[in-house]
Amino acid sequence: MRPRGGLVRLLKYGSAYVADAILCAAGVSLDAAGEDVFSMNSKQRTILVATINAERKRKYADLKLLMFEGEKIEVTTGNSLHVTFEGSEVPSEIYLFKQRRPIRARLPRPLQCVRCGQYGHATATCTRNGRCLRCGRNHTDGPCTAERPRCGNCQGPHASNEPRCPSWQLQRQAAFILASSNGKLTRREALDRARSAAKAKQDGIAAANTSATRPGHTYATAAGTSTTTRPTGSKNPPDPRRTAKTWRIFGAILRPLDTRFPALAIAVARGLSYQQLAELLADTLGCSPALALRLFNGLATARILYGLPLANISKTGWEKLAVVHRTAIRQFFSLPYSSPEGPTLAEAGDMPLPLSADIRALNHIGRMKRTHHGQQLIFPLDSLPHSRMGQCVAAYRALVSHSPDVNDLDVPPYRHRPLTIRTNIPGVETLDHILLQCVHYSEERRALIRSYREQGLATNSVDEFLFPSVQVDTVKRAFNALLNFFQSSALFERL
Repeated sequence: MRPRGGLVRLLKYGSAYVADAILCAAGVSLDAAGEDVFSMNSKQRTILVATINAERKRKYADLKLLMFEGEKIEVTTGNSLHVTFEGSEVPSEIYLFKQRRPIRARLPRPLQCVRCGQYGHATATCTRNGRCLRCGRNHTDGPCTAERPRCGNCQGPHASNEPRCPSWQLQRQAAFILASSNGKLTRREALDRARSAAKAKQDGIAAANTSATRPGHTYATAAGTSTTTRPTGSKNPPDPRRTAKTWRIFGAILRPLDTRFPALAIAVARGLSYQQLAELLADTLGCSPALALRLFNGLATARILYGLPLANISKTGWEKLAVVHRTAIRQFFSLPYSSPEGPTLAEAGDMPLPLSADIRALNHIGRMKRTHHGQQLIFPLDSLPHSRMGQCVAAYRALVSHSPDVNDLDVPPYRHRPLTIRTNIPGVETLDHILLQCVHYSEERRALIRSYREQGLATNSVDEFLFPSVQVDTVKRAFNALLNFFQSSALFERL
């Protein structure tokens, strides 16, 4: 997490005080956070909070304010960690707190001089004339009075230090190329590659716009010159399954006319992949693992479970779906790639996909059985024991053998008799009556009240007898008198 205003103002408190402030703001006890790590990084001006518990991780990630001696300090949290390696070789992953974490290049802000607005050098080494970063003119004293901003690098209608500036984006891309090269490129070479990529992208967009708006060409002529494969009158027409577009979903190649996994192709063709959610989760301002899993279950998994409970999918297909589901959970919750299936699902509070599909199919049959029209749909399924729904109906009848039909249910009356609510039940002896009112235990009660009053305790209610708010030694003496009362009145034998 990064405190607003920098970390310098918090260094005077010390790591222990900062850790106590974080635990207090997150609502985590000191005993529960025994294995959590709290460390202040003065170079990166951040506070590192590491935990292996998903619930405490969510509480730490939701923090917005910290209290330091009555002062509120805003903090921003993220799930990215800046790690510096020695040498030029960077590994693809590291093990951090018994968890495998992927490594990607860090994208810092481009090095820009505050004096002249140019990139590639700092203000301390600048030898150029000063320029205003807002209007690009040669004035640096006082506030800028220009009505419209103007960039001194690209001459665009924005300030020179705006991230939307093309020059800023070019420098950011060059920094990414330089960080990904593992020290094999210089900054000038990385900048040349970034310029070449930007120029190629602009040329591609211009070519696409030119081809789409050529004069003298209409939609009819464009459709007449389409390169789409059409069936001819030859003896061997081309197979549409070979020329049509294909998708690779869950390791299987799917085509529009493929009959092997039709429901699978329809269910997940537009689903959100877990790789996209992993990129969102790995962002600096990313989301929590629970939210990422909810998005995955709500978009990708929901499409699968909506269509596949009624489709006859082979065991191999279900295994592929389960593997992708577990991979998404491990990616979102930062679990090891080889974690067992049971603990992985338990960590996310989820269940296997085949079990979820069976539950949905059985619930669907149960809803149909409760209606007149639904029962007429269930009867033909009994004659299809080899189909998916026929097997589900047989399993439902085996599990719920005596389920009532819709005709056997009585029609509820129009008016219901209201419930009778009583504050007390006659003939039932309560603890309040025994401790405060019963005349048979007056002598034993008198000794109990005398003992409580000698210790300065109140005796007006049952809560004051059972839960005295005093020190531990006084509570022990009070409970000793209470046990003597129960023994002398023979309540242990009665209870």
